[in-house]
Amino acid sequence: MEKEKGKMSYDLIYQVYQKERQGAALTQMDRDFYERVSALIKGLSDEYDAESKTNPSSTKCMILYDELKKIRTLFHEIYEYRIRKIVLMALTGASEGTVDTKSLVDLEASVFDQLKAILKKSYDEVGLVETGCPVPGGVPSRAMGTEAKPAPAVAARQTTDAGPKAALADGKVAEVVNVQSCPTEAARPAAEAPVKKKKVVTVQILEDIPKFAAEGGEVYTLKKKDYASLPQPMAERLEKQGKARIMPT
Repeated sequence: MEKEKGKMSYDLIYQVYQKERQGAALTQMDRDFYERVSALIKGLSDEYDAESKTNPSSTKCMILYDELKKIRTLFHEIYEYRIRKIVLMALTGASEGTVDTKSLVDLEASVFDQLKAILKKSYDEVGLVETGCPVPGGVPSRAMGTEAKPAPAVAARQTTDAGPKAALADGKVAEVVNVQSCPTEAARPAAEAPVKKKKVVTVQILEDIPKFAAEGGEVYTLKKKDYASLPQPMAERLEKQGKARIMPT
């Protein structure tokens, strides 16, 4: 957006709120927007405190109280809109690697970097599951008062010309599967095609969409003004139907 000029005020904050509410992408705003809003609230709070001590029932006191309440409410709404978009941006960045972050201010950039790092780590660990590898650190139990038990140690492999074997009680032998040995991409058979991830895009929902199941079995319930991360083909279909708008990345 254009650089706000002059002293920060309720009207300038409301302009940012309107653009943030109506736009699918983050609004471009001053890098020091948060600092200027903080200074405005601090100044009004000090003025209100001084007035309430001398004449708490005055018209000025009531006006200051009302202005403070409206500014705080507006600012909270602005941040709610922006943080939802930032979460979706972090998800896109974690899955696809790149995302345009020029509209983030310093405080938001720190939040974005932390979210992206957490989500990227999650994607990497899920990728291990897809290849049949154990998840690093194991899967802790969610039950209250219980802890995840460590996986039992795998017995040493007995190598013979016929391959790893293990002796059974009845004298027979069985193949030993080393569950801790996880093949890398380079060690996979050449004929195996790499798993291709579906491209996911962020959309803004323009009208309520009843609950439906996607091709992969995922169930969606989408409401007007929601932001959602959807497979690109689905997002493009909804956009053609006028039910959603794909956010630029």
